[in-house]
Amino acid sequence: MNDPRILTVRPREGEYAWTFGGAAPVARIEPRTFLDVYTEDCFAGRVRSEKDLVSSVCEFPFLNPQTGPFHVVGAEPGDTVAVHFVSVEPARDWAASTTVPLSCGVAVECAMNTLVLAELLKGVTTPWPRIESDTHLMSTGSARPLEDALRISQLDLVQWLARDYGLSGLDAYQLVSQAGEAPLANVCDTNYTCVAKIRKEWLPAGDPHRGHHRHLRETATLLPSP
Repeated sequence: MNDPRILTVRPREGEYAWTFGGAAPVARIEPRTFLDVYTEDCFAGRVRSEKDLVSSVCEFPFLNPQTGPFHVVGAEPGDTVAVHFVSVEPARDWAASTTVPLSCGVAVECAMNTLVLAELLKGVTTPWPRIESDTHLMSTGSARPLEDALRISQLDLVQWLARDYGLSGLDAYQLVSQAGEAPLANVCDTNYTCVAKIRKEWLPAGDPHRGHHRHLRETATLLPSP
């Protein structure tokens, strides 16, 4: 990839998607395309001071504006779209959080300038969202009750280790039971979210998702310095 493909997207007002799914793609991209995108905070930038009450400046359903979606050329059911985060930088020098009747704001909401690299893994299935960092493998599960979200994340991590590290199902189960971590990521929305994670240094030799974490890190170095 001698000449990286870079698509810059800076949505104007009225160009955001307001639902998770169901919106037409704003662009078609080839695998191994860099996306340089601006994303708004969940309040669409309308909460700018302590005087801006959410009930006054925001209107449902115009919350959580989405930049995108993007159509990855060649993606089919049974494939995996991998997104490698190259950089995530605040777009403003302020952020906002709030409480509302019954749901407390979990995040410190901030607009971001983000650079990601999108890749397509043909024939590699990913039943639930999976995350790989330099140090950990992580599986997520979302459901209610909370126990189901926990079970989903744990089972997915066990199956991931069995597939990509050559472990039997029972050996992977025992390893995750003894060495896994289980942080709670979200217990305020319609579905709760749990994360099952394990340190890569404790795993046998393996090649998770065909080594794409390593490959995408290497591809990111092809970008010219700013």
